[in-house]
Amino acid sequence: MKKIGFIITYEKGATLNRILSMINVFKGYEIHLIGPINNINNYSDYITNKNIIFHKINLLPKKNNFFLRYIYELIYSMKCSKEMKKIKCDLEIISIPFISLIISSFFFKSKSMRILDIRDLVWEYYDKTSNIQKLIFFLLKKIHLLFFYNFKFVLFTNKYEFEILKKDFPDLKKNIISNGISKIKFDLIQNSIKKKIVIDKKKTIIYVGNIGFAQNLLDFIDTIRFHKKLEFILVGSGNDLNRLTNYVQENKIKNVKFIGNVPENKTIKYYYKANYLYAKLDKKFFSAIPSKLYEYLSTGKKIIYSGNGAAVELLKNFENIYLVNDTKEDLKKLFNKIENEYEYELSTKNVDLIKKKFIREKISLKLLNILNEK
Repeated sequence: MKKIGFIITYEKGATLNRILSMINVFKGYEIHLIGPINNINNYSDYITNKNIIFHKINLLPKKNNFFLRYIYELIYSMKCSKEMKKIKCDLEIISIPFISLIISSFFFKSKSMRILDIRDLVWEYYDKTSNIQKLIFFLLKKIHLLFFYNFKFVLFTNKYEFEILKKDFPDLKKNIISNGISKIKFDLIQNSIKKKIVIDKKKTIIYVGNIGFAQNLLDFIDTIRFHKKLEFILVGSGNDLNRLTNYVQENKIKNVKFIGNVPENKTIKYYYKANYLYAKLDKKFFSAIPSKLYEYLSTGKKIIYSGNGAAVELLKNFENIYLVNDTKEDLKKLFNKIENEYEYELSTKNVDLIKKKFIREKISLKLLNILNEK
């Protein structure tokens, strides 16, 4: 039986979900999963391929300082690449956002076919406000690009990532395996959502996902606090959670609530409760598409999004979308508008489009086609 090895960087979230969908299409293979989880019990509802062997590699504590975090990630990456070499897989799929995996895989060479699966081009995201920072991130990018030739080919989640790297690699092939939603979770959402939204006097806006500095949700909170007909519920955690909870408590804001982390299969009840769903990414993340958007779109409910780039291009294909600049003035106008909405139909167009083009298992079949070509 042929062996396929996956290196993962987190024990939950979009990166892991993307890999689990790939695993589901590799029937008849021996799957080796290297990363910070040692069993699949928490994800049994989302995986159908049970032929998995786990190789536990512990993550070091996450650091906010980029360069210190990079050192920690590099240590972790070296351990993962070393473990991968021991397994002697026929195929290795290395999924980043840990860009250090690009380098570590080079130092543990093997005869395996290697695929680099890019979810985030980290060197494009960080603020480069000084010439020193610009130089550091330029060098960081160039150093990692030197190791790209270690991979048979590269996968991208959207055309923005591809076009950025094509500037450095003109012969790069456009292998896009977009993000999406698992078939099981899509069905769960469909079975739980009403067909029409009748809004009570207090309208509920729900945010599900990472509560981090990249989302910068303070202005949204600080604006909605004055709109008493609206309630804002945040589901998740992140490195900005403490600052936001302290702000809400200190200012005695009554219409903002924090739920904390909930298991993947428990987010459904918040989609059911929501009148509106909110997502945001800072403008510097222009090549990223939050995976949560595919779940939001599967509900057919109205979505509020602040951001630009790849995510906005995706949302232009759908309806029931409010694209809003992340300023207090624009947010105030939006809140005034939705305060006067009391009923709307769910979008069957959105649901049908997700079902047709963005079910992860269907998308992952493209990877098999690419492999067959190689």
